[in-house]
Amino acid sequence: MISVRAVFFDFDGVILESAGLKHAVFVEVATEHSPELGKALQEALTGELGSSERVRVAHWMKMRDPRLDEGRFLRDFTSRVKSRLEAASLVAGVAPFIQDCRERGLILAIISAAPENEIRRLLSLKGIDPESFAAIGGSQSGSKETVARQVCERLSLEPSSVLYFGDMPSDLNLCEAIGFHFGRVLSSAGERCQWANGAFPVFADFVDCKAIETGHK
Repeated sequence: MISVRAVFFDFDGVILESAGLKHAVFVEVATEHSPELGKALQEALTGELGSSERVRVAHWMKMRDPRLDEGRFLRDFTSRVKSRLEAASLVAGVAPFIQDCRERGLILAIISAAPENEIRRLLSLKGIDPESFAAIGGSQSGSKETVARQVCERLSLEPSSVLYFGDMPSDLNLCEAIGFHFGRVLSSAGERCQWANGAFPVFADFVDCKAIETGHK
């Protein structure tokens, strides 16, 4: 059990079953441009890119193939992924877990590489009030680490009082850099990545999740 004041969530793969879905659409669009580029991107998404934000993925591709039209890639990705995200399910147990955290007086926030407007729209569509969260930091606000530090400062939170739920090795790296506690939520995208050995809890989902207790640092 970890005593914390705040619980931060990644979005794709943690609140919504969408991490693997986005990776698949990235590769689908890249492969149509170049099969070789699609294969390279698939490998990069399990390593150096991880849960990267879409503009960074487009830039990564442009660096490897100058012929790529980044704007067209982003438009194709956004148009294809929209309906698939809307059809995606919430991670099991996450809605009641969020409600339980609120009732226990914990501060909630989302720190994600997804755009903030997309996060808010999908939360509302899935029946979770975006106002449940004291902060929603999306890709337009900077890197996840930068946004997480800014949110802590604005909410007067010590990093050691925060538990961050993520599904990718990059989320673990963020927690180690800032000093958050980390809880790994299993996702299809995260399962394809290489993980360093670490002493952190791992959850299939949020059903009967007993990772935290209310406390103040």
